[in-house]
Amino acid sequence: MLAIQAVTERPLLLQANVTDRIVADILAVLTTLVADGVSAVGTILVAAAILAIGYGIGEYLDDAVYDWTLERGLDDRAEETPVSAVTAESDPVASAAGLLARYLVYLVAVLAAVRTLNISELRTLAATLFGYVPNIVAAAVFLVVGFGLGRLLGTLIPGLVSRPGLTENFPETHLGQLLDADSGTVGSVAGLIVEYYVYAAAVYVAAATLTIAPVVVLLRDGLTYAPTLAGSLVVLVLGALVADHVSDVVTSVDAAEEWVPTPLLSGTMQALVYLFTAVIALNLAGVDSLLLAVLLLAVVFPVGIGFSLAVGLGGQDFVANQLSSD
Repeated sequence: MLAIQAVTERPLLLQANVTDRIVADILAVLTTLVADGVSAVGTILVAAAILAIGYGIGEYLDDAVYDWTLERGLDDRAEETPVSAVTAESDPVASAAGLLARYLVYLVAVLAAVRTLNISELRTLAATLFGYVPNIVAAAVFLVVGFGLGRLLGTLIPGLVSRPGLTENFPETHLGQLLDADSGTVGSVAGLIVEYYVYAAAVYVAAATLTIAPVVVLLRDGLTYAPTLAGSLVVLVLGALVADHVSDVVTSVDAAEEWVPTPLLSGTMQALVYLFTAVIALNLAGVDSLLLAVLLLAVVFPVGIGFSLAVGLGGQDFVANQLSSD
């Protein structure tokens, strides 16, 4: 009987030990899950609090930067720049500055929340985005400084160009009359060229900072060609002034009337000066030299023949008059 009882009690003890182990393992797993859940909930709550605080600070900075920019009158100055053509808002600079401050704070808050959650993929993405922020800020600074400098130079250049008095006679030239120019046209055009060149340079630097390759290539080519084009325009203006001066000199010479009519001689000399001026300007602008040579021959040859005939006929009458007087 004792042997039978011992054999019967041993499986019961084994079953009790197995049950205790299972219960203990289940309790351990549940405890771990609860602890991890509580820790995760705490981490999530901290991340949510960081995002909420960042959102509030971003909203506050948006309003503060907007008001500060508006009080400085930057939008009034921006109305005279290409910014007014890009947007129809009455306060584009203040709005952009406020939004930039807001989203910078948002980005910092998101980065802090991601680091709190300790999710490696999100941390890598946030670090990449946050590393790009200095480029965005630098590009914005370049644009603001460039547009301000361009507007300042666009205001100063017209007065500097018109001060020597070299361009006052331009409206009286044929080119000036053709363009319906006034005494301030040359200065205004020079100011616009310098102003928009500085604008383009600012956009180029900003695009290079943001590594926007297509815009960088386009603006680089344009900025390289712009001085050449400006030089061609200067040559045209100087040529028009020289042509008008040559016309005055020819008209003042009384002896020329005996050989050829003064209007014809004056007009011919003006045409030649304009022609050579146009050829030089087009050559500076990069037009093919062969095309310029053909143009020069096509115009100069007929003009030369006509002028020679006019001088010859006029000289014939002059010689006949001199012989008859003798």
